[in-house]
Order: sequence, then C-alpha cells, then structure tokens
Amino acid sequence: MPPQNKTNHTTSSVIVGKPSLMEIKRQTRTSAAAATTTMPVAQKRRSTSTTKHIPARRHLRGRLGGLKDMPSMPLDILIEIFSLMHPRDLLNLARTSKEFRAFLMSRQSEPFWKAARRRVEGLPECPPFLSEPAYANLVFFPYCHSCLKPKVKPVMWEFLVRYCPKCKNDLVADHASSWPFIDNVERGSGFKDFVNVHQNFSTRNSSYREPHYHWPEMEQFRIKYDRGFTSKAARDEWIVRACEDVKTRKKFADNMRHWVTRQELNRYDELDKLRNARLEAVKQRLSDEGWGHDLDLMFSWEKLEFANIRGVRTSQKLTDRAWATIRKHVVEHMGRVRDRRLARERHDLLSKRFESVSKLVKICEARHVKGHRTAVSDWLPTFADLAAQPGTFRDIINASSDGSVTKEKILGLPKVYPEAARAWLETRKVQLNDAVLQSTSLVIPTPDGVAPHSLAIATWDCTRCSWKGMRWAQLLAHECGRLYWSYSSDPDPEYHRALSTSCFRLKLPRMWTMTPFIFNPVLDRTRVAIEACGEDPDTVTFAQMEACEVRLICRRCMRGKQSCSAFDWKTAAYHGTANEVTAFVEEPAHVPIFWRLDAANASRVREIEAENQQPPESTHMFYGCARCRSSRMNLATVQDHCSREHNIQVMTLDEDYYIHTDRKPYFPEPIRIHSPALEADPGVALEVEGGCGFISPTLPWNS
Repeated sequence: MPPQNKTNHTTSSVIVGKPSLMEIKRQTRTSAAAATTTMPVAQKRRSTSTTKHIPARRHLRGRLGGLKDMPSMPLDILIEIFSLMHPRDLLNLARTSKEFRAFLMSRQSEPFWKAARRRVEGLPECPPFLSEPAYANLVFFPYCHSCLKPKVKPVMWEFLVRYCPKCKNDLVADHASSWPFIDNVERGSGFKDFVNVHQNFSTRNSSYREPHYHWPEMEQFRIKYDRGFTSKAARDEWIVRACEDVKTRKKFADNMRHWVTRQELNRYDELDKLRNARLEAVKQRLSDEGWGHDLDLMFSWEKLEFANIRGVRTSQKLTDRAWATIRKHVVEHMGRVRDRRLARERHDLLSKRFESVSKLVKICEARHVKGHRTAVSDWLPTFADLAAQPGTFRDIINASSDGSVTKEKILGLPKVYPEAARAWLETRKVQLNDAVLQSTSLVIPTPDGVAPHSLAIATWDCTRCSWKGMRWAQLLAHECGRLYWSYSSDPDPEYHRALSTSCFRLKLPRMWTMTPFIFNPVLDRTRVAIEACGEDPDTVTFAQMEACEVRLICRRCMRGKQSCSAFDWKTAAYHGTANEVTAFVEEPAHVPIFWRLDAANASRVREIEAENQQPPESTHMFYGCARCRSSRMNLATVQDHCSREHNIQVMTLDEDYYIHTDRKPYFPEPIRIHSPALEADPGVALEVEGGCGFISPTLPWNS
C-alpha cells in the first residue's frame, strides 16, 4: 500500500493497483482454461456435446511463473534490478500478481520507485499529494482515469487526471456552469482561488482560453463548505489551506507542462537526427549512382522539395530493402531536377549572349540608317525580332557552349544585318498577306500583281488602344504590337522565354506580334464605300483611294432634312456603325445609302478638309528622334529628349525629328452641307464661319 502520510485529495484519482479491463478479461480466460484442464476425462467428453468450444490457451513466450520467487530475493539484488527499471516497468510489474503488488506497493519499496524515477531525465520530484505509483501512473500510462480508454494523451495536471473527450465532457465544468457556485463562495468567504483551475479552450475553434473546474473536486468542496464546520473561523482556516494547496498544485502543473514540452522537444530532436541521417544516406546512394553534381547545385527550395519526397526523410534507418522501395520515384525526381538545372544554365548562357548581341545590333542599326532616322526606319526590326527570327542571329545565340561560337562569327554580324532586316520585313509582309487572304475572298495572285496588304480594304484595328483603320506600316511600328509575351508560336519556348526576360532586364523592345490586331471589322461597309466611289475593292490600292477625289453623302441621313454630311471613303466605311470614327453622329446605327457629290461640291469639301488637316507641328501628332531609336513622343517630349540627350535646343523637322509612323490614322471630319433655306440659322452660320461646312444650292434638297 502507498505510504499513509501521502493521501490523494481527489476522488477521481485512479487506484494504482487496480487491474485494467484487458487484464481482467485475460484472467477470466485463464481461469476457465484451468478449470477445463482439471475436469475429469469422462466429464470433459460429456461436456463437449453440450457446451461451446473453448478456445485453446494463448501461447506465451518464455517460461510461465519464472518471476514468482522474485519478491523473496535479497534486498540488495532487488535494489540493483529495480534501479535499472523505468517507473512504467515497475508499475506493470506490480500489476502482474498479488505478490508483486503487495511487495511494490509497500512502504519499504519507496526507494525502488525513487531510483526508477531518477532515471527519467528532468522529471520533477514526486509531489506530496501523490504516491510514487500514482505519480508513475499519471505520467506514463495514457489511459482515461474514468473509463480506462487507451491512447489518451492530454493530462490535466491541476486535476491529476487524464480524461477521454466523453469523460471530460461529463467530469469537467466550464466557466459558465461553475460560475454560480464559485461566485457564491467568493462572496460568502471573501477568498479566491480555493479550487484547482485548468485553463483550456472551450471549443476546438476557440481563440482564447477560459477556466475549467473538476466536478468531483467541486462537489467535495461544496459538501465540506456547507456542512463541515461549526464556526466561520474554522471554515476560513480550512479555505486558507485549500488556497495553499491550489498554489502548490498550480506550481506542480507548470513544472510538469515544462517537462512535457522539454520531452517533446528532445523527442523531436532525436527524430530529426534520424531523419537527417536517412536523408544523407539517400543522398549518398544517389551520389554513388552519379547524381552528386545535381545534388550540390540544388537551390534551397529544391532541397526542401527533395526532403519532402515520401520515404526520403523518415525516422527510420535506410536499408537496402527500403532503398529499393523508394529508388524509382527518387531517381525520377532527380531527373526533373537535372532538367531544371540544365534549363537554368542554358538560360544564363542565352542571357549573356543576348546582352552582347543587343549592343552589336544597336551599332548595326545606326550604320544601316547612316546616323539619320526617318519614318521608314520605324519599320526596322528590333534586336528581339532578329533574335527570335530563324537565321544567322538566332543560330549564333542559340549555339551550344562547346566553343562553336567564335569572336569572328560575332563580329561578322554587321555584314549580315541588312539582309536579316529585309528578311524580317518580307516575313511580316507575308504574314499580313495571309491575314488578308484568310479574311477575304481574294486569291493569289491578285489582279495586276497587287500585294494583298497594299489593298485599300487591308486595314487593322488595335484591340488594346482602340485605334482604327491602321495600315501595315503602322502595324509594324505600333507600340501595342510589342507589349505581349508570345511563346506558342516559337518551337523553342525556353529560348523565347529567355529572350523576353532579357529584353525586360535590358529595357529593350520585345518582339513584334499580331496578338492585339484584328482585320478590318467593317470590311463589308468598306467595300460598299469603295464601290460608291466607282472603284473595285478587290484591286484598288490604298494609295489610289487616297488620291480619289470623290466624296459621298448618305441619302438615308439626308431624307427629309435640309442638311447632310460629306464623307471621304475611309470615314464613309464607319458611317452608320457602332464604331463611328467622327465626333458628329447624325443617326443611330443604320445601313447607309451613298451618293456621289457633284464635282463642284466635292471640290469644295476637299478644300475645307485640307484647311482643317492638322499641321506637322500639331501637339496631337507623334514624333520620333532622328538621331536615335526611340518610341513615339509628343512634341513637348521630343523637344525635351533632344535637349537632354543630344544638346539640341532648336529642332528642325526631318533633320532632328520626324513624324513617327506610329500615329493615329487620320479620318477627316465630315463636312456639313446646308440648304440655302438654313442660311439665316445661327448654328449653320457658326459652322460655315468656323470652316466646318458650307451652303450648297445645287443639291436636291426636296427630292
């Protein structure tokens, strides 16, 4: 039995010597088997027909009863044996038989328990309110102290119990349930913290802890508080002792939690050493198979990815059998690591070559334009275009690192630059011609040998900046064509990706792409407008239509009115659509009916259009620097650029700067034509005076 001076203050403490449920069942089966073996033969034969079959006795390793004489051994031998045992082993031994229970639970066995306890590193001393066996049971046996359910890890050290979730719900009170009693005692006695408190989360998703109380302890306290004292002084003295016990229990609970934390950390360190040892063993196996270089060059995130492979970093020693199990997927992973490493090395090599060749292309371009840029130079390919295009530049950049790229080959690039630039331009024209043919019913060869991209109907709209009616030259110079990353069209996406990132790093223009452009969305209206001008839309070129002197009016808009608008062929193509290109809209979307103006009125319309056309120095135009490659700029920006970069204070058009090809397509505003009947109208007079319209008595206003 435990020492008499060490009593358990809680009714919920587990009886140390009480056998577990499994032991009771095992003893029952053993007794039944023993009774069967002592039964006479005849009786056993008679019983086999009337009773159920009794299973054979479970085979146990070792000799039965080998420890039955152990309690009678000399004391010094027992001390030597028990001092080498763990407290868990002593308690298990005490539960094997009545003799061991009586021997190990006696007061004279206390030194054995203390010696065994000291073998546990860092374990606090046994508190005065627990016996050594009870202390060992609380610390080392993960069974519920109420229902004996196994694998119950959390310990409520303030209550000296382990409870499974179900028993905890029945035997532990939350703050709301216990507050009336706690408040009543505090108000009646003036004392606080007289029962043990366990701080815990009320629910799984709680974000803060709240006090919990032990129902059996509170019930004992209530009975003693209500009926156990004849005077208030005696009760207060008892409460003071209870408060001291609570402080002692709280200090013990804190020490035990710190010890548990240290044990968990030590266990984690031990497992971590085992995992690291296995990881190093796996690396050694891979190094023996030729993967050492790849292991050494892995990034930190790749090392973490490698360590997280299933079976690589586990807390078990790596054996030949374990290696055979994980080798296949580990080697497959290393193959992917090697592919990534080779891709990175190729990317770094390409980046260095991109930087060197880009400087050389800049020199080649300056020589090609002879130091003076014009609008035609806006069509020239950039470094990214030449590097992406199959040919000499790409072959040199993309060559292997085995010394096949010599200094002579790189210095010979200026000689092939003009041919490479012409090849790029021809490739873009072919690309644009294909786009025209896919969107129209034209066939190759076109009539009179006209290139499809030169036709008047061959215009494009930009979906990014909403510019409309752009010609092929404007497409090649338009900045939106170099704002997209395109990998799908290149047979070597990794090369294309390295080129794009290098352009971003070096602040160079990207390669040109057709991604933001769509072919003429008003193709049918354009055909109608060209036919109204007396030309064939399948053969007439853009230059011919620009020279056309015909002007059109919409009879549908003119019907029943004394005013109308005169259009050129480009503006007429967008008239009546949801994408009007002019500021003045007469009617909602409709199908126009075009008539030609007579020669006199058409001549007057062309004169007003010429007067309203923006001069070259207009602030709404875009310009380029004639001395270096630059993007489009407005007039103020190009002046600042020339002053800052080239020390030019007074600029001259076509010498220091030029009108950039990448400018918004020009659509002349419709010219308003009014009947003489509206000559006195103030609004009409204002339009005529402002150069936006005129009075024409020759149009059939009343027809």
